[in-house]
Amino acid sequence: MFKMSFIKSFFYVFLGFCLILLFFTGGLVYEGSFYIYSLFSLVFCGLLVYAIFKGHSLGYKFLAIFLWLGFWLKLVAHLLLAYGYREPVGLFDYAAKSWDLVLLVSATGGVAVIMANVLFDTIFFKPINYSSFQYKAPYWYPKIRRWLWAFVFSTIITITVTHFYTFQFISSLLPWPLQGLITWFLGFGLIAFVTSLVHWDETTNISSNVGVCAVLTESLLSSISLLSRAIYLFHTIPFLIVYLSKKLSIHFINIKKILYILLIWSLLFVVSITSVMVLRYSSISPVDVSSNKSINLSPATSGTTSNSINSLPIISFIEDLVKRISLLVIDRWLGLEGVMTVVAYPEKKNH
Repeated sequence: MFKMSFIKSFFYVFLGFCLILLFFTGGLVYEGSFYIYSLFSLVFCGLLVYAIFKGHSLGYKFLAIFLWLGFWLKLVAHLLLAYGYREPVGLFDYAAKSWDLVLLVSATGGVAVIMANVLFDTIFFKPINYSSFQYKAPYWYPKIRRWLWAFVFSTIITITVTHFYTFQFISSLLPWPLQGLITWFLGFGLIAFVTSLVHWDETTNISSNVGVCAVLTESLLSSISLLSRAIYLFHTIPFLIVYLSKKLSIHFINIKKILYILLIWSLLFVVSITSVMVLRYSSISPVDVSSNKSINLSPATSGTTSNSINSLPIISFIEDLVKRISLLVIDRWLGLEGVMTVVAYPEKKNH
């Protein structure tokens, strides 16, 4: 058992240490002005910190995290790993002055986002009493709960397996809107149904882990069925945030149970990523992934130097693996490349 204050303090210290470490290591590689790089880092790290600890809107929190990933963390990752950008960057020349302009434009946009949220929190936001309109489980739910959960698990398995084996034929076999309805179930419908039942368990004080198992099962099977590397994250992370927040609101929490859930979540995430990647590149894959097979892991330009040590095969393998993980986790969020493309046209005002 640990006090919540200890958990929060540890998280604050760990997050601050990671941000400071990445900031200084990235600054050692950045070829432009260190002052502009510091301003850019201050704005986007401030955007992230304010969203996590002060922002009231969940939508703003997710927006801030995506902007932080797509701008600041993406820049630092490419500075340290020295590989080409996945998205097109137009005529960007990678010169130090061009990078300074990119960071200044990006920082200006970041300041605007922060100020907009500060104004919202100061002027428009009003605390909401969620307890006044909590939705409780229907009176008949406890009687059929076991049968309903059994139906949910069988439905998850049936829809995901059927969709996977009919992926390449589903558009031609099913008339509109049935094909879209199945895709909706995999993308949103099933997870919404599962989380609703989890909430009903909470309101009826039923202590069971079946809800967590159902969320993880649905997320894993849906990601494999859709051959999507992100569905697992999109389905599980919002649920875990709410679920763990409720557990952390208790004065004393069972840290072993939380660590156990996070361990299983991590293992299933690895299974999800591995399964999707193997199926995408296998001969039975219904998806054309040829564009994803030739990923540029070399430096983006001759002006960008790599600090990697390639003398040992294991070092080269680890470096390649880290770059591919960065492409999957960081580079999928658009942001920095758009600004790089815009500043590449010095005569744009005359057109």
